[in-house]
Amino acid sequence: MPRPKDVHAGAIVIKTIRGRRYAYLAARAGRKVEYTYLGCLDNEDVLKKIIQFLRWKIEGKREELETLEMKLRMAEKDLERIQRLKKDIESVTKQTHAST
Repeated sequence: MPRPKDVHAGAIVIKTIRGRRYAYLAARAGRKVEYTYLGCLDNEDVLKKIIQFLRWKIEGKREELETLEMKLRMAEKDLERIQRLKKDIESVTKQTHAST
């Protein structure tokens, strides 16, 4: 079973006992990890639950990725703006030095 520091928002844990695979949903509760028994992986309902959970996790990762992409675009725009200002300042200082 995973350690508490390995489980953040939730995880599917597959445990093999005597050749059969069982699924658990692991979630952190403070410093402990609590496990919810989902059932044997031979069961169709258990597999549907796992698929639903994984889709939920993927959707969360998509939203996180979109947020990071937005922050990246904002940082790139800020960098372009700063570089443009730097060039403008350099051109103004060159003009003032050339005129003196």
